[in-house]
Amino acid sequence: MNCNRLSYNLSSGIRFTSRYQSAELPMAITIEVPSVLQAQCDGVDEIQLNASTVGDALHQLKSQSPDLYAAVCNEHGHLLTHLNLFVNSSMLPKAAINQHPLTDGDVITLFQTIAGG
Repeated sequence: MNCNRLSYNLSSGIRFTSRYQSAELPMAITIEVPSVLQAQCDGVDEIQLNASTVGDALHQLKSQSPDLYAAVCNEHGHLLTHLNLFVNSSMLPKAAINQHPLTDGDVITLFQTIAGG
């Protein structure tokens, strides 16, 4: 994976600092975008956000990159069944994803589930 580390405004390509209001102080986190989904966000492989929970991060993703959000979440805001979400190196159970707290520097990674025989 190419490691472009940018704060990136997906619509204009301008560097920015996101400010998201939350009950807790938001943390600077990174969402790693797998190559198969990079076409949904102008080819970037990482998106930097400020969020205190995974749910906050996904909410911001919905407004900043609606195409990428639609590729990873359903209309109810739940992660699609063929995707797994990791925070750092820990895979989160789907039931606990939105409430999972984030700390400064956390990395969210999306992986497609692969099955076959």
